[in-house]
Amino acid sequence: MKDISSGNLSPKKRELLELLLKQKNKKSSAEPESIPRRAESSTAPVPWVQRGLWFIEQHKPGISPYNIAAAYRLSGELKMNVLERALGEIIRRHEALRTSFSLAGGEPVQVIAPPQAFVLPVADLRAIPVEARGSEALALATEEARLPFDLSRGPLMRTVLYQTDEQEFLLLIVLHHIIVDGLSMTVLFREMSVLYTAFLAGAASPLTDPPLQYGDYAAWQLELLKGAGQQDQLEFWKKQLAVRPAFLELPTDFSRPAVQTFRGSRRTRKIDADLARKLESLCKEKEVSLFMLLLAAFQALLHRYSGQSCVIVGSPITGRTRTELEGIIGLFANMLPCRADFSGEPAFTDLLQQVREFTLNAFSNADVPFQKLVEELKVERDLSRTPIFQAIFGLHKAGLEGPGFPGIVSRRVEIESFTAKFDLNMEILEENQALTCVLEYSTSLWEPGTAERMVVHYENLLRAVVSNPEERVWKLPLQTAEEREQLVARWNRNGSDYGREQTVQALFEEQVARSPEAEAVVYGEEKISYGELNRR
Repeated sequence: MKDISSGNLSPKKRELLELLLKQKNKKSSAEPESIPRRAESSTAPVPWVQRGLWFIEQHKPGISPYNIAAAYRLSGELKMNVLERALGEIIRRHEALRTSFSLAGGEPVQVIAPPQAFVLPVADLRAIPVEARGSEALALATEEARLPFDLSRGPLMRTVLYQTDEQEFLLLIVLHHIIVDGLSMTVLFREMSVLYTAFLAGAASPLTDPPLQYGDYAAWQLELLKGAGQQDQLEFWKKQLAVRPAFLELPTDFSRPAVQTFRGSRRTRKIDADLARKLESLCKEKEVSLFMLLLAAFQALLHRYSGQSCVIVGSPITGRTRTELEGIIGLFANMLPCRADFSGEPAFTDLLQQVREFTLNAFSNADVPFQKLVEELKVERDLSRTPIFQAIFGLHKAGLEGPGFPGIVSRRVEIESFTAKFDLNMEILEENQALTCVLEYSTSLWEPGTAERMVVHYENLLRAVVSNPEERVWKLPLQTAEEREQLVARWNRNGSDYGREQTVQALFEEQVARSPEAEAVVYGEEKISYGELNRR
């Protein structure tokens, strides 16, 4: 590695490298060489990241906002018995896929069932008309994806194969988020591809068993949180969030329900290639990542909507900080509360540097589980919204790489969840140097048209930023030309043409003559007609 004092590095890059080296040294001194295997294999403690979802399920059971569904159309000579065997082997390999939850001594515990024979459910739709099979398969898959799980009963994974023709299938896999995260889905499909290919050729599994299971990580993490290094990270977050707004107060179309409904929908908008290139150029100029710039813009949008000087947005991270965790299925993802201060009417470039500094420090203190932080801050639970932040932001690569089977063409199919875990979730997808904004919003709070305007305003804000990054945040334009025309011109065309020769007194007396008994003034219980007011 180059000397960090080298003149080849800019001051900001040198600062980042120093921070990363410092964090690496801190981790290596605080953590053991490897995560140990736990002694008990049939149960495991529930780590903080799972406790949050378990808590929600206890207070509102039978809901499905935390279902993760993946569906793929498979075209080709699929061997269903081989696919069944591959899925069964994956379930055997990963304890998380055999986990349910129970109470022991008033505390939740993971209960790991022993491996059992797996049977792949197949729904044969070839009896219905050909033209209806595809839509029927999608409708059935959507319904299946929305069915809730019972955390006290396993498995927390459902798989269905819908056959629509001799060589046409729809594969659906639904899991509860409490046992998987986004990278777990990548592991799942990667192993499915390897195992299907091997079993199809008559070979044994080429995969060695994982060195760890999720329960081992859970036990290790709970012990790790007692260490001095973790306490230092916890103090960082306590200091950052000591002064914060109780809630993000956005204008809504509907009154907030007393209990969060989790009903939601999505609005999608593509950012054109020219704007995407300008954003990348601005990132290089200001030496920030694309994530930092897009996050700062989203926080600026929420500040403009709410008028609040402090805005906190949650941002998901993988939580897999050790190499031995990369191939394990389980819930490792964590949430970072990203704070932005708009006091003093900052320019966007000032906000960007503030977000940059905060983000670097946040990622170097990212081992504290969000639910642990909620407890330490003694945040009062409000069933109408999530604690600390009600909006989240993420930047991800577009598309989940699905299964790859020999002789099979696989195509991703979107399953609409009709749920929203937060008030707002702005997700930016990167694909082939293009950007797509996907806004998931609570339909209990906003109309579809309002959500659409939010996405448009976000894009307009980005355009304004690349045009004039030195402008103050409150001056950056949000509205389209049509919205400005409506606000400034059309809604203000309410003038009347009065005669130039008449006085106001004469006009008033004309009104008296037309409607002497009509109410002219109301004050409390007293009401005065035009005739009486004229006499007075």
